[in-house]
Amino acid sequence: MPSPALYRHRLFGLRVVSNQPLSAQCAAFGVEDGPPELQLHFGPLAALLSAAISWPWQPYVPGQTGEPGYQIFAAGEGEERWFKLVFSGSIHRVTYLVNAGGNQVWAGWEYEPNEQEVGLHSAISLFHSRVLAIVLTLRGLLCLHGAALACDGGALAILGDMGAGKSTLAAQLLNAGCRLLADDNVVVKGEREGWLAEAGLDQLRLWPDTLAYLDQDPERLKPVLRGAEKRFLPMSEQATTAQPLRAIYLLPPRSNGATSPSLQPLSPAAALFHLLNQRLGVHIHTREQQAEVLPALKRMAESVPVSLLYRPDNLASLPQSAALLLADFQRQALPQLAEKRPS
Repeated sequence: MPSPALYRHRLFGLRVVSNQPLSAQCAAFGVEDGPPELQLHFGPLAALLSAAISWPWQPYVPGQTGEPGYQIFAAGEGEERWFKLVFSGSIHRVTYLVNAGGNQVWAGWEYEPNEQEVGLHSAISLFHSRVLAIVLTLRGLLCLHGAALACDGGALAILGDMGAGKSTLAAQLLNAGCRLLADDNVVVKGEREGWLAEAGLDQLRLWPDTLAYLDQDPERLKPVLRGAEKRFLPMSEQATTAQPLRAIYLLPPRSNGATSPSLQPLSPAAALFHLLNQRLGVHIHTREQQAEVLPALKRMAESVPVSLLYRPDNLASLPQSAALLLADFQRQALPQLAEKRPS
């Protein structure tokens, strides 16, 4: 019996091996240097490790968010500790087993035999939108809620709550010449000379009205989940290497009364408050990780310019918002780039 195909990816700086492609543009390719840092397995729930199904799972109280249909459990201790994440919706039920080291994920679904492709699509989609941030957090990485783009030799991050319009603004910036680094998860690493934004998946999640505004046909694109309005928009080009983080833009709720976009630079103290609210995977933090996050975000708020971007609540203002952001980013980034050039 032939061995299953393996798909190798580079995801947020990690060497990843999966038994399924993680996006439409991923494909199997040759052996990479070095062992995988994250192993993924997707299959029907019955295919999950039988021993794991019978483990003495207990509700993981710090991880409960109160979200309907979402539960998290834990079993084992130390290096043998695992988390079980269960997502139950009206049209999907997917279970993930994630080890505490953040280097193995087993995903299984419960669908009818004739809907296995739907189950696989749901499992991969929920992995990227919900589970990956937990995996990254378990690995000690700092993960923020937003989109990251490469532009002019650096990176900018757009952060905000769900529905703030992060991906929509990112799509407009792509039209203006930026390249996508990541959507939904912004992974940043502190280096001696600053912060780096890592490259993630090569696709955006966009609403039908945004896609139509961008001259894309929503009906020809795959929905994020069955029955969901949002669609995946694959990128033909993507920045595949980490970029120096030059500026962060926070999106407050859009205003019906605003007639034009505006920027408000934040002090480091105000920026830290907002950055703390945009962490992902926070409910899975160990005490040691919690103790490290605040100093890290404080250093980020002191070294990377952070601004609020206020915008009207309409798609027609998108080009103006993008132009304002890019002009500010270039003003922020160019002095930093000049400092890096040899004299």
